[in-house]
Amino acid sequence: MDAHSVPTSSKAKGSRWRRLIQPGLAEYRGYEWLIMRVLFVFAAWPTFDTRMLQKFSSFPYPNGLAQFLSLEWMFSSGAQTLVLAIAVIHLALYLLNVAPLWTCSVLFVIHTLLGTIVNSQGAIHHTSQIVGFVLLGHIIGYGTLLLRQRRGDLAFGFGQFELLKPGERLMAAAPSSVIYITQQMIATAYVVSGISKLVRSEGEWVATLPNIALQLQKTRMMDHYNSLEPVPELAGWAITMVHEYPGVAIVFFSIGLALELFAFVALFNRGFLALAGIGLMLMHISISLVMNLGFFYNKWMLVIFWVNVPFWCVAVGSSRCRRGQSGQGN
Repeated sequence: MDAHSVPTSSKAKGSRWRRLIQPGLAEYRGYEWLIMRVLFVFAAWPTFDTRMLQKFSSFPYPNGLAQFLSLEWMFSSGAQTLVLAIAVIHLALYLLNVAPLWTCSVLFVIHTLLGTIVNSQGAIHHTSQIVGFVLLGHIIGYGTLLLRQRRGDLAFGFGQFELLKPGERLMAAAPSSVIYITQQMIATAYVVSGISKLVRSEGEWVATLPNIALQLQKTRMMDHYNSLEPVPELAGWAITMVHEYPGVAIVFFSIGLALELFAFVALFNRGFLALAGIGLMLMHISISLVMNLGFFYNKWMLVIFWVNVPFWCVAVGSSRCRRGQSGQGN
């Protein structure tokens, strides 16, 4: 066969897959955006549930907004019930894609208020911080559409309510710029985390990694004394490995640091997003097994906005269908 007589189906197939890995802003469809929102509500719901505040009654160590605003009213059962109702209503509106700029702004405020109270109890943590980054990405994305393109219908209206015309909306173009900015915010969270490790260690984070065995032991025993549950054997094995093979530990943890510092590279295209998302998830899973730190929200946000499993399932399924039809045609 002549070298230039490449089958048309092969050319089309190559072109389709090249579109999936080409650099730049990817185009998203309504079904992807709908699934992302459904999964986000499912995963992020605990961060809006005011019932978590029932075990708190004061601000012993004011943090964040609590340093500037009086938030004692949040300890009232009536206020908590009201805020919970507002959160549920706006999560439903977010799910239905109604007035997203307003909806995401309200949810961001509620998330911040609850996080402020939790972090004002003396133990500051960033367990659900990534949820705030995602909402902030939504706000910036829709705000940009409103300011630059005058798309008030997208920011405050029913313009993208898929269920009005499901047949059309689910395959229509989604607000890709909003999704892309949200992905950027997730990348920002990881890059800042990586930089903070280097800044706080004065650039010696990698060199001091062999000493991390002490931190692993501290975390391992702290969890044991908090819950009196048996200490995971894997944690003990990891501590031994770090102590006896510091070179291996340096390589292993350096890979995690590199994934954080260069998380922005994932924004290159869909393929990079999926691979980087899986890599960061494996990093979180490894840390969870060794240090018993869950990273529940980080894992979910990566699955939802970076890996985007539904898209790849549809892409592979469509490719197989086209291949089958091409085979029947021949």
